[in-house]
Amino acid sequence: MKSTYRDTSLTAQLGENFEGMVEITGQLRCKPEQPWPYATNVEHITTLPRTPKVSLKDLVGLGKLPEGEDSVSYVRSLRDAE
Repeated sequence: MKSTYRDTSLTAQLGENFEGMVEITGQLRCKPEQPWPYATNVEHITTLPRTPKVSLKDLVGLGKLPEGEDSVSYVRSLRDAE
């Protein structure tokens, strides 16, 4: 995908974060009848931490299931907006 950078110094951040995770703010450019964008106008790049600040272990016990409902049914009800 072709990318256009408003500030050319942003390209240096891409090299520093190769194989890392980044958040890119900008505008995706799409063509009618095409499922994927063909270009981006990049305005800002944020480097994301390599390790998450919160792990799944930290979330255990925070949510309580409704009485008598198993976790699979509960997640499906949320997903299906029931």
